[in-house]
Amino acid sequence: MRPTRSVQHRLRARRPLRGSFDHESLGEAIRIAVLYRKGRYFGAYAEQLADALRRLGAEVETRNESQVLGDQDATLVVGLHEFDRRALRRMARRSLLVGVQTEQLATPQQGAEEFGGLRRPAIRRNLRLMDAVFDWSRANARSLAAVHPVAEWVPYGLCEADIAETQMRREPAAEQFDVVFLGDVHALDGRRQRILTQLASRFSVNPQHGGSWGAKKLDVLRSGRIVLNLHVEASGTFESPRFYDAMGAGVPVVSEPVLDPAPFESDRDFLEVNPATLVPTIERLLGDDSLRLELIENALRTVRQHGMERSAVAILRRILIAHSRHRS
Repeated sequence: MRPTRSVQHRLRARRPLRGSFDHESLGEAIRIAVLYRKGRYFGAYAEQLADALRRLGAEVETRNESQVLGDQDATLVVGLHEFDRRALRRMARRSLLVGVQTEQLATPQQGAEEFGGLRRPAIRRNLRLMDAVFDWSRANARSLAAVHPVAEWVPYGLCEADIAETQMRREPAAEQFDVVFLGDVHALDGRRQRILTQLASRFSVNPQHGGSWGAKKLDVLRSGRIVLNLHVEASGTFESPRFYDAMGAGVPVVSEPVLDPAPFESDRDFLEVNPATLVPTIERLLGDDSLRLELIENALRTVRQHGMERSAVAILRRILIAHSRHRS
């Protein structure tokens, strides 16, 4: 699909940059400000990404606010829907503007029209202001690229240091459950809660209505022999952070069908089932230690191959290319 006329005009008429970063000056670092609005939800990701970018040689600061006070070469906003369009326009006048799109999206292929469509208008409006956009879902990235060609897929990722520290704490929680779900069980019409209530008649279930972060989140995940991934509505959306968190914690994942779970693969890194076969699949996994171990080892290998460090390389590369295109 060709870019819209407004996008074509934007690609032709690039604004000059105020930043002083010189691509040909050896040892000079590009300066990046990483902004986020939801402290607990996006803060941990923003800090991990900032650390990974620093290890690649960039000068990075993180801010939990929408106003940019520094003189950076690029501004990276985490949670594209969270920022007011006028604030983004002000940022765009000061530096390169880059976004991380974090939300579920409604597309013809993966559905999610009711919940996934809630933030679509704000995302599409803000998308057109971006010089580069990254999405944790490959299906989402393809859909966004049809609107603005600067969108691309970059996995959510976990830092290798955090994965290693997590693996050192391999002991399970004191109280073990058959199934753990970590997320909003009351979202939309409570579909997740109804499924978990039905499962509770067959298994010990620990539903956590969000609110778990850092070490507490790890403890919750470790309290289950299985982490269950349920969609807010019947769809094929990819809840990437939940996959990474559970697999990084060393707990196997059973998920409803996902249109495109890249970088993970069904039947290699996790088990994918529809609700009708959810109970026998859980029974099978609980009774097969070798299968559980195989899924855990495969998933952890994929998490490490597609970690935060690798995603940071892709993000920094695109920022440098966009910056060079602007200056030229």
